[in-house]
Amino acid sequence: MKFDLREYNLQSPDSGPYGMAAAQNGNMWITQHKANKISCLDKTGEVKEFKVPTPNAKVMCLTLAARGDIWFTQNSANKIGQFTSKGVFNEYPLPQPDTAPYGIAEGLNGDIWFTEMNGNRIGRLTPKGSIHEYDLPNKGSFPSSISFICFCFSTSSDIAMSRGS
Repeated sequence: MKFDLREYNLQSPDSGPYGMAAAQNGNMWITQHKANKISCLDKTGEVKEFKVPTPNAKVMCLTLAARGDIWFTQNSANKIGQFTSKGVFNEYPLPQPDTAPYGIAEGLNGDIWFTEMNGNRIGRLTPKGSIHEYDLPNKGSFPSSISFICFCFSTSSDIAMSRGS
């Protein structure tokens, strides 16, 4: 197996590249939590950067949805963000204050699932924009990563799974 490592410079120094996901077309999408940007690195090495509308949102994790949209968590802004395939930003404020959204994934039916690290909850954002939050049974579980409704508790060795829609 041949491994080719390449380094690419982003426009903002000390931008805090954090979340990353590969698109089917070979593009890499990246969050820059210090620069407050979502970036796309294409197969030729060109980087396009898109400024998130809410200042100091601390964009963290992202996921690429089946319909081509980029969904991401805004940890400091307490919002879920969407960057559409048409280049438009949409933001969805969470109902509870200071929840620190972090992990994010698309469910099998197109709903967007996310974790609330400070809120001790996971949440679901429907395609129509409705947000539903679900309390976790263990207080202080600090939910972080999420994938197809399987999420990990950072302060314990527990993993929870759900098969809901």
